[in-house]
Amino acid sequence: MYKKLLLICLLGGILVNCKKGEELNPTECLIEIHKLFKDQIGCESRENIDMSVHIFQGTYEGQEIYFTLLVCPNCNTLPPEWGYNCKKEKVEIKNFLDVKNMKKIYDSCTGKFI
Repeated sequence: MYKKLLLICLLGGILVNCKKGEELNPTECLIEIHKLFKDQIGCESRENIDMSVHIFQGTYEGQEIYFTLLVCPNCNTLPPEWGYNCKKEKVEIKNFLDVKNMKKIYDSCTGKFI
């Protein structure tokens, strides 16, 4: 009896503390980066193939850069060769493995900053 009660309390605590992905309040930089990439991002499904292009952020050679990345489990694609910093200066990515702390900042399927 006590084990069941403890399990229910633990699960309830986990569910209460779990937050749904909250939308980020975008900075001026992110708004400008979104404008820069707006024609390159999108989300679609075709005959068992889901493809989406989102905006990502990462650190490359000591600076924050923003780039688009195709997310497609069935596609064989190359990583991006360039990105932009907040000054909208194009940054060549010589080795994509050197991009650190990558995270999606704009989800084109939901249309939200994350």
